[in-house]
Amino acid sequence: MPIKSFHRKLISVIALISFGLQSSPGQAANLSVQSKKVLSVFQSSKSSVQDQLDELEKQFELDMDQIDENSRAKEIQIEKEAIEAAAKLDSISLPQIQASQKLIDAALKDFSTAGVVEVIKELRAPIGYSAHPKAGSYLACPKFTEQIPVKTVVVVKDPCFGQITEYPLPQKISKWDPTGGLIRGEYWQPGDKTNLVVPNDYSDKRGYFVDIDQMISASEITPINFVEFSRVSAILKTEPLTLDGLKSKYEREKNAILVSKSKKISENNTVRESQIDDLESEFNSKKEELQALQVIDELGIIAAKRASKNLGDFDKAFSVAFRFEYNKQQLELIANDEWNGDLSYRSINTLAKVLTLLDIADSIAAKYSFSSASKFNSSLGTAFTRNAEFRSIQKYVSLKYQKATGKRTSITV
Repeated sequence: MPIKSFHRKLISVIALISFGLQSSPGQAANLSVQSKKVLSVFQSSKSSVQDQLDELEKQFELDMDQIDENSRAKEIQIEKEAIEAAAKLDSISLPQIQASQKLIDAALKDFSTAGVVEVIKELRAPIGYSAHPKAGSYLACPKFTEQIPVKTVVVVKDPCFGQITEYPLPQKISKWDPTGGLIRGEYWQPGDKTNLVVPNDYSDKRGYFVDIDQMISASEITPINFVEFSRVSAILKTEPLTLDGLKSKYEREKNAILVSKSKKISENNTVRESQIDDLESEFNSKKEELQALQVIDELGIIAAKRASKNLGDFDKAFSVAFRFEYNKQQLELIANDEWNGDLSYRSINTLAKVLTLLDIADSIAAKYSFSSASKFNSSLGTAFTRNAEFRSIQKYVSLKYQKATGKRTSITV
């Protein structure tokens, strides 16, 4: 049917309905009051829902602030506990490390006298040290200058040739070479006395005392003060191991504190994110529910205003108007859905029909009438109203309507 002829027919039908539904002034007044009550109920409901939305937003922000505050407080507590644990570790471990280092330093200082030894057998270096080839380097090399007729020369023990450190004068010198500036002396001879040289980085040369003990056991050298040598060497044999153990333990426990702190902070952040996700999920769910109620209330407001034009049968007019607005809304949702590029020709054809129906609905809405809305609803049938969602809406609207009029209404075609 052409649109113009369709509208002409609607006008004639509206005229007949208006003529048939004329009421007395008293009845009209009562129906007008009823219309206003229905309108007021939905307006009040929409306002109340808006208040709930505002309160929901406010509470959401408060809850978010509380989550952040709790998270910050927990992180501060974690940091505090880590600082306290580190301080406790330092108070226990650092004095132990310092005491061990102090014991080593004191022993090294005492070794300047405790490490004085006397050579028992002639020592030829580097040849002849098969059992302990490094031993020759542990004896402090004496060196002195001597004036001879040719020039001033430096005289050193033969095993110490090439060393430049000044040491005490040796007891015996031989192998004079008046042509050179440096004269090699004899090998270490029985009766020579010198100091044992402790390696600069002692912790890397713990085998030092093993070689020294071998030399003592082989009767090659003997400490001048054997008791003091034994005491000091015992410390220097074992205490570096103790010190390394203390340092290693300290570093492990210090690192464990940092790892524990990092893990706790990560867990705290995870808890915060989880709480925020739960809060947002609950908030969005409640917000969607309230917004859905607002939409229904808005449809109820529009339906009440439209139905006020048909006071002779306001109940039915409201039902038709509400259903018309709901059908129009559903068509708009379909029309406004994003294009996904996967539509078939059939679905495109269906969409075109939806757009045509929406154009008709917009045209009816612009010049609303009970008859045209009723026919439009009939043309759609139960396409949008046979689902559980609409049944819930119908119950909600009926309860509101009953609150205003004292009777329930059924939103039918």
